[in-house]
Formats: sequence, structure tokens, C-alpha cells
Amino acid sequence: MLEIEERMQTHTTHMIQEKRQCPGETVRCQAEDPDVLTLVPGFVAALTGLYDEMQRLWRERRLEDLRRMLRGITGASGLFGFPELKDQAMRAEERLLQQNLEEARVEVEAMAHMMRRVEGFGREWR
Repeated sequence: MLEIEERMQTHTTHMIQEKRQCPGETVRCQAEDPDVLTLVPGFVAALTGLYDEMQRLWRERRLEDLRRMLRGITGASGLFGFPELKDQAMRAEERLLQQNLEEARVEVEAMAHMMRRVEGFGREWR
């Protein structure tokens, strides 16, 4: 169990370093509703796990599962005030629906890049 915890800590540290090295503007929440804003840190924290899962699904070519995940991210991103993330998830999902793997790869990579740029990505939510 300790080995798993150490790997998770190493992974989290790596993601934070990767975030710092990720060029581009920080993607910030644009929500204004105070009730939504209280939930945003939890959504951002969940993105870390979704990022890992998205990468795994792509590597395993579980494209239908990846498409469903992107559909969920599209809806949640819109709800929590991240329209750029919502639009990118939608583009990636559309490419998967079209079964154009090269374009899908480009859009999924762009999605991963954008997720790493979300303000607070890689931090734990308490």
C-alpha cells in the first residue's frame, strides 16, 4: 500500500511540474454564480483523474468509452464555467464520432494540454 501511495505522490508531483511547463494561458473559471463557484475546486480536482483516465482510454483505443467521457466533460465544463474546455471536449468528441483517428488524436492531445492549463489542476481539494 505504501508503494501505491508513493507512486501517487510522485505522479502528483510530476503533474504539477508538467503544469508549470505547459505553455499557454491559464484556463480560468468564468462562472459567476456563488453556489457554482463553491463547487469549482472539486471539479478541477476531478480533472486530474479524468486526465489520467483519458490518456489510458486513448492508449487502449477504448474510443467509445473516451467519447462518453468527453461528453461528460463537455457538460460539466459548461456547468462549472469553463467554456474553452467545453468547446475543446466537444471538438474531440466530434472527431471520435467521425472515426477520424488522426484528427481525433490531435483534438484529444489539445484537450489534454488544455486540462493541464486549468487553474488549480493537479492540486488536491480539501
